[in-house]
Amino acid sequence: MEFRVLLGSITLFLAGFMLLLLAAGKVDAAQVVGVVLLVDGAIFAIHGLMLNADASSKRLRMVWGSVLALAGITVLAYPAVGSSLVIYVVGVAMVLIGLFVLYGEAYGGKS
Repeated sequence: MEFRVLLGSITLFLAGFMLLLLAAGKVDAAQVVGVVLLVDGAIFAIHGLMLNADASSKRLRMVWGSVLALAGITVLAYPAVGSSLVIYVVGVAMVLIGLFVLYGEAYGGKS
């Protein structure tokens, strides 16, 4: 199965299931968005890790998957933890991801 079809079907299934839970009053809208972003980001990052392509393409998918997953975590954690802790944790994580990409491009760019 092609990756885009797999990601699209998983996204539709998960979003539909979460919308049913939203209609039943079990979750709120922020949780729906957070879970979908988190799962999609994780799948995209894992696909980048397993992709048979050059290092730059793999790194691009891993980075954007990580950013999507971080966005999902931020949306999920914001109401429970509060704004300052979430902002610091996501900021540090994004800086570390950026440093990882810059280091990889500078010292390990070609596979």
